Amino acid sequence: MAKTIADIKPIAEGSSDHFYKKSALGKYVEEPVLKACEILWEKNIKTVMSSANRNDIGRFAYIDIDYRFLSEKNKRIVKKKRYKFSKMHSSVPFLCAEISLKIQDSKIDIDYIKRYFVDRANEFEHQELKWGFVKADKFIKEKIDEGYLDVKEAYSWFKQGNENNEKITVDMKNIDWKKLQDYCNGFHLIADKKTELIFYSREMQKKYHESHSFLGKLLS
Repeated sequence: MAKTIADIKPIAEGSSDHFYKKSALGKYVEEPVLKACEILWEKNIKTVMSSANRNDIGRFAYIDIDYRFLSEKNKRIVKKKRYKFSKMHSSVPFLCAEISLKIQDSKIDIDYIKRYFVDRANEFEHQELKWGFVKADKFIKEKIDEGYLDVKEAYSWFKQGNENNEKITVDMKNIDWKKLQDYCNGFHLIADKKTELIFYSREMQKKYHESHSFLGKLLS
């Protein structure tokens, strides 16, 4: 017997913060939309929320995409498809584009739902990675402002600096990247000297370099 939406239990826990590793998708994304979310992840498109379970009967199954981090071409696809926009409320509110499917009744089989969302995901283009990292100088300043990093410790990372100045001037050319990485280890982050970026996982670092190499080959 074919599996239907009525067989899918909701996954209560979920956060886009976990999506810095592809393996996390299987833990936090429900089966009917998992393949589509994996395709979007491979295309460097950030999914924020999704739902496709028995609680959606009579409502909508959906995938929310972070609109901020889409390429211009992919933004045009969103507008062409007339996907609904919604505001995601966080410390800094942002726009999401929602891919959705009406779940009319409990008899809809999940293979149909899978195909629908996979088809929508395949309409997007591979893009440059625009999320999963922060500029190293911004990271340092934020950690100081948040109280997670002492100013004197931060100064000790730089080859030149004025310890009497309470306001730190960040010059990444003079930083000791090993000391910065030692600090990042406490947050499970990766300090990348080549790009002067802090990545939220090794996979994000790899994806960033691959996406830039991929786009470079296309443009050459």
